[in-house]
Amino acid sequence: MRPTLRNLTCLYCLLSSSYLFAASGSIASDTIIAPPNITVSCEVFDPSLLAYGEADVSGVACLDTTLIFTDYSQFDSICLNGIISRTFQAVLCDGNVLEAMQHITVEYNQFYFVRFPSDVNVTQCNSQMQYGEPIFYSEDCELMATTYEDQVFGIDPTACYKIERTWTIINWCTYDPLLPLVYIPNPTPNAIPNHPANLPGPTVSAPGTAVPWAATIVKITPSDTAATNYSIFWNASANGYQYKQIIRIIDSAPPIFQDCPLPGKEYCDQSTNDAQLWNNAAFWDQQNQQHDLGEAAVDLSIVATDSCTVQWTTVYYILYLDIDDDGITETEIKSQLSQPPGVVPFQGGTTFDNRPVPSNQLYRFTLDWKPEGNSRKAYVRWDWADQPIVPYDTLIQGVSPQLPYGTHKIKWFAEDGCGNQSICEYSFTVKDCKKPTVVCLNGLSVNITQTGLITLWASDFSIRRGQSYSNQSARICH
Repeated sequence: MRPTLRNLTCLYCLLSSSYLFAASGSIASDTIIAPPNITVSCEVFDPSLLAYGEADVSGVACLDTTLIFTDYSQFDSICLNGIISRTFQAVLCDGNVLEAMQHITVEYNQFYFVRFPSDVNVTQCNSQMQYGEPIFYSEDCELMATTYEDQVFGIDPTACYKIERTWTIINWCTYDPLLPLVYIPNPTPNAIPNHPANLPGPTVSAPGTAVPWAATIVKITPSDTAATNYSIFWNASANGYQYKQIIRIIDSAPPIFQDCPLPGKEYCDQSTNDAQLWNNAAFWDQQNQQHDLGEAAVDLSIVATDSCTVQWTTVYYILYLDIDDDGITETEIKSQLSQPPGVVPFQGGTTFDNRPVPSNQLYRFTLDWKPEGNSRKAYVRWDWADQPIVPYDTLIQGVSPQLPYGTHKIKWFAEDGCGNQSICEYSFTVKDCKKPTVVCLNGLSVNITQTGLITLWASDFSIRRGQSYSNQSARICH
């Protein structure tokens, strides 16, 4: 068999060994030397490991190849902490393997400074309501997590409303949920709450740190006799920090209605009349000469948004109904007032829901809403007293109201926490769009007079024209 390059190399090594044996009288000893064990800080750790050396195989007389096996089982690769073990192998020409091991110890040292966000007096909000966040210095090995919680106060002498935003800062590599956090006080050196001197957020750093990361020196309260050096709150091994940022909202921009409908919107009804709704002696359908009004389900809704928090945006409506269809909206239903079940304020109070159900299941006009991103969608609804409560952010309560035929009007109001108001007002028409269905008399006979003429009316052939058969349209028999 023709020898390979490796066979030739090993043959040369054997001849060389023989030569060494002959020259020295003994076989040379093969050795592999690993680089020395080393301890480094996580800040300067080299993840490629190239900085920590290679094995010395110069003592191997006949080397086939070298191998490196790295064990990370005792090393935290996220926080850069622990021991990395490297095994170096030298494979000799005769198949034997020499080994040597190196241990790289990476020590974790928490060390960071933090500058907290300044207080703000907001005259024009941004949609995300973000007004700064903590900034870190020397964030090398740390796995920092920053969160906040807002508490809103609607009554504040210096603003329409105030947000106390509590920031929590932790390092996941060292955080212990059983240990307390360091609370950093918000400095207010001036007695006037919204004074510019009270706005800057403090810097917390080690004593003696140079600018721009020198610790803040300021009075914590106006009555303090001396300023406080915020380096006293810094601790290299701190479990985390908490700080309260103050955001004062002084907003002059009103909420915005999205897609306020134009006047004249139509709701076309294809359903059969419900005799249990809007059927009362006080009502009168002039066209059909009956007390049972035609009705249709009407989806009345609107979306309002505000540049400031939608939490403090209030939406409500006034519904103007023309129940007697005379062109005058005589009935006002206000969502801000509690409406009695089954009754509308027509002629002092008239029952519109005649369903045979307990009073706590009768329909009543109300308003419901749910959030849509940074907006709020409001609905005119019928609900009832004992309906199940559903989470406001998943489903809306009740059902769409059944409103009588005619032209009505609705006025939507949106107000923010600063008293700014927007109005969306439009008329809409509920009308019958279903083709009529009639039942005619069969076998009707009349006598023709001597003139040869006779007048017949469509009503003479109709058994009934009421909406219980179809709807409110005129009916003709042929």
